[in-house]
Amino acid sequence: MKFIAATPAAIAEIGPELDLGGRVLDVLTIPGHNVASIALYDRKTGSLLTGDSLYPGRLYVPIADMPSFTASAAKLAAFVKTHQIAHVLGTHIEQAATPYVDYPTGTVYQPDEHALALTRAHVLELSEACNAMGATPQTTALPDFTIVVRPARPAR
Repeated sequence: MKFIAATPAAIAEIGPELDLGGRVLDVLTIPGHNVASIALYDRKTGSLLTGDSLYPGRLYVPIADMPSFTASAAKLAAFVKTHQIAHVLGTHIEQAATPYVDYPTGTVYQPDEHALALTRAHVLELSEACNAMGATPQTTALPDFTIVVRPARPAR
């Protein structure tokens, strides 16, 4: 198997589909959290893998990348409106099962953690929250995840 570095050019080279030998995944470019962020949709299971762009926890977005993140959230929302979605799966969990409660950074014991699987409704909620911010992005807590807008880094 060939290793592919996570760069926008490499992602473009993969194309809109990834054939795993009889099992096809749709590849969606969703920059914002990272310039090379992607989501993968497994047609066989209906699972949408969203990486660090949507999961039960803190979704970190640099303020300069908020327009891209908002466009990507809209792209995901449009996608889930036209595809069967069984589960939305991110990369990790930082949220408690209790709405609006997340675990502090670095927590290693999370006895009441949220389930990893989110739903189509969460994708729509993410898009709506990003759109609601408009020209003034700010950290926004939602029941099952928080969009954390990071300020610009000072010049070195």
